[in-house]
Formats: sequence, C-alpha cells, structure tokens
Amino acid sequence: MGGQVKLFIVDFDDFDTDDLAIRLQKFGIEIDSSSRTYKQKLFSQFIRHEVLMVFLKLLKIKFSVNKNNKPYLESHSHTYFNISHTKNQIVMAVADKEIGVDVEEIVSKKNNMAIARRYFGDCEIKNLEQSADLQKDFYTLWTLKESQVKQNSLGIAYGLKDALFFRKNNRWISESFETDFLTYFYNNNAVISLCYAGIYDSPPIIYKIKGDCCFEQIDLRCS
Repeated sequence: MGGQVKLFIVDFDDFDTDDLAIRLQKFGIEIDSSSRTYKQKLFSQFIRHEVLMVFLKLLKIKFSVNKNNKPYLESHSHTYFNISHTKNQIVMAVADKEIGVDVEEIVSKKNNMAIARRYFGDCEIKNLEQSADLQKDFYTLWTLKESQVKQNSLGIAYGLKDALFFRKNNRWISESFETDFLTYFYNNNAVISLCYAGIYDSPPIIYKIKGDCCFEQIDLRCS
C-alpha cells in the first residue's frame, strides 16, 4: 500500500443500520442486534470490510490481537490499522507500520479540568488553564495523547501521562516525537488525531465513505 497513511471517515447518520446489516450479511458478517453496543460493532465491521476488502482489495483476511489487546492483521503483516469512534462517527487509519488514531466529539463538560489533572502533565494543565478555548484544546490534547497510547499499545492507565505535549505557535507538539502527530477538525464538532512516525512531513490521504459506500477524497482543516 506504499508509505502513505490513509484516513477513512464514516458518519453514522449517512447510513441506515438495517441496510448496513444486510450488506454485511451478504459477506458472511453477522452482528448480534441485541448487543448494547450493536451500532458501534456494526460500523466497526463495516469500515473494516470496506477499507480492507473493497478499497485495499486484501484477500483472506485474518484478525488477531497482540498482548495488549490491540487488533492487527495476522494475514497481512505489512498492513497496520487502528479504529476509533464517537457517538456519530467512526474513523480508521491504515499504514505500513504501527499507527494510532483517536476521534472525540467536542462537547462542553464541567469536569474536563478534573480529568486533565488526573491524566495530564503539569505544563499541559497550565496551558489549559490559560486557554481561550478550553473545550477545543482539551479534546485536541486528549486525542493526541490517546493516539500515541494506541500507536504504542500501552493503554490509558499506563500511557497518557507519559505522552506529553507543549504549546508552540498555537499547536500542540509532542515533547518526544515532534513530527509524529497531526490533528484535524471535522464538521466543526469532532477532533481527529493521528500518531505515526513522520506523519507531520507526509500527511495522510483522507477519504469519506459516503452513504452509497463510495469513497470520496476530502480535505480537512489541520491544527
């Protein structure tokens, strides 16, 4: 698939879940509709199928999980992926080496600073306390940290405080991996961050999977 990262976005509201379930059933993919997380599981299976089988045309796909419970393609050792979802979107990043992606809906919450004090570093907290847009900065920083944790498979409990960032020219920059992160804003209410070695110098190609299951290349505003 070459060295370029690809990012795929699906808006839940573009699809009818019953039609989606029927589409997946045709390929032998069944989702338990009684599951509490049925919608998320349905779209997770959908985006995997459309990206890996339809777009990348990979055959005989076999998934597994590593020791940290991160899914990977056992059948295609040079193709890596990561998935994240919010209430209304799901995103999937694909690359030729380990990658992490996180998407969060920007919502106003009173306890964001309490969460920050639990998981963030002192310098990050100070920057947030001085922020002119606390919600935007909080979710940007959270997705950056989460994308690094997912890229290295450490998990939130072990990795968030070690993924440290500082503000420079209105941009959050990693203290340890300056060129390994990019952040995008989507539909004015969601923030997407990616962690991949050198991605700042080689931005991803971004696609939206539309309601007719076609892939449309799009441009997003980058932080």
